[in-house]
Amino acid sequence: MKITTFHNRPVRHVRHMPDGSVILTLNERQPNGRPRHLRVSLAEWVTGRGIFLLDSHATHRAQARQLARRCG
Repeated sequence: MKITTFHNRPVRHVRHMPDGSVILTLNERQPNGRPRHLRVSLAEWVTGRGIFLLDSHATHRAQARQLARRCG
């Protein structure tokens, strides 16, 4: 499984906007349960992103621990 991150924060979805910005939907949630979004410039997205490969056969808890070790 590939996990895309932005400055060590897991990203669920990326939308490229016509104005040259990028809207990131993070795996983090707000207190009301809605996902958190970040709007950044394309340059910020390119410099702050990373992709980590995780074992797709591991449990979700094991994958979260593995990602925390790599990003933490």
